[in-house]
Amino acid sequence: EAKPLSFTDVLICDMAELQELLRVHGEKVASLRQDQEKRLKELRDSAPGVAAALVEQCNRDTIEVFSNQQAIEMQFKEFQSLLPVFAKQAQGFVALFDNLNRSLKELGDLENWSELIEE
Repeated sequence: EAKPLSFTDVLICDMAELQELLRVHGEKVASLRQDQEKRLKELRDSAPGVAAALVEQCNRDTIEVFSNQQAIEMQFKEFQSLLPVFAKQAQGFVALFDNLNRSLKELGDLENWSELIEE
């Protein structure tokens, strides 16, 4: 037959369980703290590498932009130097067109004149 537990027995049993819970809790807290410190150390160790990679990428992009800008400026100067040549050619084409237009007009006038004479 089981003997009923006294208040002292229950208190001692509960104290033992509480101490065990407190010990387990302490171990978990210590383990979590170690994990947190480990992750923090890994983060601190990787930060310079990440920063260096970001700076390197920014430098690469800056160099590419600068190079593109120089190429654009060179093309602009080339086109700028060709503008007088194109303007001169355009003036020549306008003069040729005016001469052709005048010649066609004179030809039309001559044709009209010859028709008038034939009548």
